[in-house]
Amino acid sequence: MNYLKLWVVRGYDVNNSQFRSGCAVLKKYFDYHAETGQEINDIISDNEIEFFSRYSEGQEGGTISFNCKDYFSSSHSGFNEFSVSRHSVRHFSAESIDYTTIKRVISLAGNAPSVCNRQGWQVTFITRKSLVDEVLLIQSGLNSTSESVKQLLVVTVNRGVFVSVTEWYQVFIDGGIFVQNLLYALHFHEIAAVALNWSKHYFLDKKLRKLIGLDPSEKVISVIAIGYPIEEFSVPRSKRKDVSEILKIID
Repeated sequence: MNYLKLWVVRGYDVNNSQFRSGCAVLKKYFDYHAETGQEINDIISDNEIEFFSRYSEGQEGGTISFNCKDYFSSSHSGFNEFSVSRHSVRHFSAESIDYTTIKRVISLAGNAPSVCNRQGWQVTFITRKSLVDEVLLIQSGLNSTSESVKQLLVVTVNRGVFVSVTEWYQVFIDGGIFVQNLLYALHFHEIAAVALNWSKHYFLDKKLRKLIGLDPSEKVISVIAIGYPIEEFSVPRSKRKDVSEILKIID
């Protein structure tokens, strides 16, 4: 809340899509407590509620509810419908994904472009629940729903395919492109997923490497929780930036 208020104090653009989306999320939070008769005056004042309500006009916050059938209804549609239909899902059923399906997913994801077609990516598929739990404990970004996660994909890139110091960041570029294609491939095969950040201190990175037996040449890019979703679930709205905030045109 303080950062959103600071945004206004410092004179930044109050029509910015992400600022207004943040205000809309808080407005949804306030509305939920009001609807359920829960008092929150001890953590936020009426003036603050009015502040966030004012800047959230025209925006929707909170979550989107789905059932399985609706969520995957565009998984085989044209790219425009397909792309906007994918969301990060954090609630999974007990049903496991078989090896044959995962191989099909990886095969499709492997169409991702890479510098000079080097294709340095590797994927480790973890199915042992005790090991999944250990990896998630190290990653620490899915604590509230980790119990439902039964399977993980760990995406790495082999640094040995890059030949000079000027290609240092290509590990992350190629790895990031592959992760995006992998997420789309999972969605195409009607598998839910959430990509988890791996910006970790060296000692945590080393701990994961030892735990799952990674080669020293492999750089961890992302840990992806995967599974078939539960019948009814919600996902964050995750407002996308307006095109005007992304595109720069030079005539």
